[in-house]
Amino acid sequence: MAQIERLSDEGAQLKALLAPLQEQINGALNERLRLNGLLRQARSQVLAYSAPLDPLTFPSQADKEEHARQLGLWKEGQRKLLAANTANEARMGVDVRLNAARLARRLETVAQEISNLTAVAEGRRPGETKGGLSYVGEDFIGNSQLPPRHST
Repeated sequence: MAQIERLSDEGAQLKALLAPLQEQINGALNERLRLNGLLRQARSQVLAYSAPLDPLTFPSQADKEEHARQLGLWKEGQRKLLAANTANEARMGVDVRLNAARLARRLETVAQEISNLTAVAEGRRPGETKGGLSYVGEDFIGNSQLPPRHST
């Protein structure tokens, strides 16, 4: 039982370490999704404003200047979004994700070790379930869901 207590304490410490990392990663992923949509829009607008005005619409000099101004604004906006995306990727660095994955894997291992020790203490084999339906072909009432056997 002392080993279960020790593993439980270790699990609590791991959960405390993992929570801020998960928040950081989730925040960075949400920011990445938001920036991705804005970058797609900016790329689309840059492509649209990069095309010359249709001469059949008889654009005035003011129309041409506004078109060029809009192209410059969208290109500048795209540069700012790319810089923000780069900063966001740095915030969600590889080391943060690897550390979170390592902690999560250890937390799963601790939970499995506790489950195995509890099973042994209760007189069961490690991994053996207590109660519930162990027959794969049964529903929650116990009726067989397997097709009937046909004898030939």
